[in-house]
Amino acid sequence: SITPLASIAQTCQGLMPEKLNFIDDENKQDLQLALTTLASRTEHLGEFIASFRQISSLPMPNLEPTKIEPILDRIRALLQQQLTMHHISLDIDIRTQQLVMLDSAQIEQVLINLVKNAIEAVQSHINQQRDLGISDITQGKITLTVAQNNVQQLYVEVVNNGAGVARHTADMIFVPFFTTKPQGSGIGLSLSRQIMVNHGGDLIYVSSPKGACFRCIFG
Repeated sequence: SITPLASIAQTCQGLMPEKLNFIDDENKQDLQLALTTLASRTEHLGEFIASFRQISSLPMPNLEPTKIEPILDRIRALLQQQLTMHHISLDIDIRTQQLVMLDSAQIEQVLINLVKNAIEAVQSHINQQRDLGISDITQGKITLTVAQNNVQQLYVEVVNNGAGVARHTADMIFVPFFTTKPQGSGIGLSLSRQIMVNHGGDLIYVSSPKGACFRCIFG
């Protein structure tokens, strides 16, 4: 029912004649503001519900023994144009060839989300340096590392040399609908973490003195 409400509000805005007479001009302005607010809020509420549905109805993974390296190669090929445009290098460091049980489509989406976030973080950091008039601007770099931790769990790390995650937001980044981006939905990281949890693992933020590091751990 939310979509029709937004449509009705927009239709009412279109039906209002320019020369509609009001005893007080403020009343006309109030009506226009009310209709605009109604249309805007119902639209955003619809987007919110669609995002919530995406999280709550996430299908369980179809697990198969898989090598991670081909997935990373596909992601680099997919995002190469964007990387080149922003002069960002992407390196892949494979330290283990261990097979892991995963759903390729879901894990590929998680890693695409993380790499795209890394590209945005690096580009934002470069722009900040330019705005400050810094001449020796840091070369943008993203590294994808496949390795095993001390309990032999395979993990994939996505590391970038951007500005990093602010300390006061680090505890909130996986909370659904929390975002620091002006146009962000706040579901990318929470959805990615839920996919990793459904794989018997986790997605964590690893504090780093420079840049940011996100680690996908497989169960």
